[in-house]
Amino acid sequence: MSITNCAECNKEVSSEAKACPHCGVVARKGSAWPYLLLIPLGLFGLMMIFAGNDPASKAMSDARKAIELCWQDQARKSLDPGTARFVAGMCETLESDYRTKYGRAP
Repeated sequence: MSITNCAECNKEVSSEAKACPHCGVVARKGSAWPYLLLIPLGLFGLMMIFAGNDPASKAMSDARKAIELCWQDQARKSLDPGTARFVAGMCETLESDYRTKYGRAP
């Protein structure tokens, strides 16, 4: 047990007192702000951990990466014009398949 000062009247009060005996102000033991902040952050963290393991989201991510790599390959300067057109056509086919399967642009 220790002696502290009342936040309202600044007189000495026991740390175990439920209220100040001088002015009657109820002693607060702690703030709820840490809990109001930590609970949503914890839930968001759990959601991010488990959402990343979804097979459907992994398949979408892999398809987007394949399209990106296709366009990077098509942009190489070492390709002759005919090969560049062929690769561009394949990239457009991959994008079209992605739109058909997932209902949105990659």
